[in-house]
Amino acid sequence: LDAIERIEVLTDGASAVYGADAVGGVVNIILKSDYDSAETRLSFGATTRDGRDEYRVSHTMGQRWRNGGTLLTPDYLHQSQLMASERAFTSNVPAPTTLMPSNKLASLVFSGEQALGDALTLKGDLQYSRARRFSTTTSGVGRSDSDITPIRKNAALTLDYALSSDW
Repeated sequence: LDAIERIEVLTDGASAVYGADAVGGVVNIILKSDYDSAETRLSFGATTRDGRDEYRVSHTMGQRWRNGGTLLTPDYLHQSQLMASERAFTSNVPAPTTLMPSNKLASLVFSGEQALGDALTLKGDLQYSRARRFSTTTSGVGRSDSDITPIRKNAALTLDYALSSDW
């Protein structure tokens, strides 16, 4: 989230720009491009009763120069699981059963751009995330553990050319 400058929502009629898949609308996530600083964020939260807690550590750093710049944001999130035995309204659920799974998420966002002349700009974005989610379900039949590790990798490289104003 720290790498995002703004989010644009086009509710309908975006197919002329984005193609037939965009008839229902488009959401554009715009990363920070003029960031020339560094910022670290730490947060901690917990439920009012026993159970789930979470903490997040992120750092955003950006460097600008005359005709380009970069942005780098690593982020780590840890959320512990919430068990059914920790809440009165689910006390009759067989233990151990997870109400909310544990979640560990590490992510990295890199964005850079460099002007290659007055009208030509090279831009690149890299995004990587790896999560680990664990939950347990217990029933009269037995116990089932779910341990999933989704990994997401995205990369984009663009070359922008600005046409002259009299074109």
